[in-house]
Amino acid sequence: MVKNKEPYLIEQEYNRLRIELDTLHYPEPFRPDAIPLIQHLVSDLVATTTSYKSVSVRNQELSAENKRLLSEQSPMRGQIRSLIEENNRLHLRMIEMEDERVRREREMKSVLGGMEKRVEDLLFVKGQMKKMMNRERMEREKGRVEDVEGDVNVRVDFETGLREMGVGMGVGVTVGVCDPVVLDMVKVMESRIENVNLEKLEMEKMIRRYEEEKEVSEDARKRRDEEIKRLMNNLGKGFREEWVGEIVENSENDSRMEAMQEHIDSLNERIREIEIEKKACVFELESRIKEMEEEIKYERERNERMNREIKEMEELIKQIKKEEKSKLKEEKSKEDKRLVEEERMK
Repeated sequence: MVKNKEPYLIEQEYNRLRIELDTLHYPEPFRPDAIPLIQHLVSDLVATTTSYKSVSVRNQELSAENKRLLSEQSPMRGQIRSLIEENNRLHLRMIEMEDERVRREREMKSVLGGMEKRVEDLLFVKGQMKKMMNRERMEREKGRVEDVEGDVNVRVDFETGLREMGVGMGVGVTVGVCDPVVLDMVKVMESRIENVNLEKLEMEKMIRRYEEEKEVSEDARKRRDEEIKRLMNNLGKGFREEWVGEIVENSENDSRMEAMQEHIDSLNERIREIEIEKKACVFELESRIKEMEEEIKYERERNERMNREIKEMEELIKQIKKEEKSKLKEEKSKEDKRLVEEERMK
């Protein structure tokens, strides 16, 4: 192929290759008939050199990037360690909070038991009060009937005038005044109801405070877990492989944390069940208290109604007395006139 070319072309090609070889620091001579081979080798050498330079530049860039990532990984590792420690502390805190919840649950059960006992006492007091008020009402009715019979049953004595039959026939019921014992029992019942309401409010405040603390701890734990995940994602696969050993070492702690999480989940389920029981108990207690308040209100209204009836009866008795006195005076006046007329006729 070289033989077919003109001599000056061969010389030009030779000179060009010679310059390229000198540039590449290859001063060895070669024959003109080796020009095609030398040209091919030079092309491969140039391509290889260019590729090597590109790879070297890329390698330097990757080395710089690796150094930068390592410099960024170092504080991230510290942050992850601190976050893992914080996460462990939060789990321990949740265990302590669970113990506190169990203690408060026992306290709530004790308080609810006391409130149930107070409700039973209030029901007993209510029953006793109803019995006493019924007995007092019967005594008032009996006294009212006796007073009416005593006031109407009178006789006329023409020598001495009117005189009531029997002794102690006056009105024996004090209007508008209830039995002091009943009033005291009503006051005691109202005081106990107020105390039960106050204790219920305190218990609700304690439950709300515990729920707020629980929510704060849960939010803090979730934020720590999310931050750990974010940092782990930022570190990349190489860093995760580097930390495989440490993760294996912490697998036992992770298993224990998973077991604690399962325990916490079961405890949270128990908390929800207790909340349902608490709401049902509070609703029943409020219903009982409301029922007792309605009954007390009804008894008071009935007492007031009976007092009004007694007042009306007294007014009626007074009216009957006035009419009887007026009638007797008229009869006596007529009798006196008749006697005077008889005296005159004699």
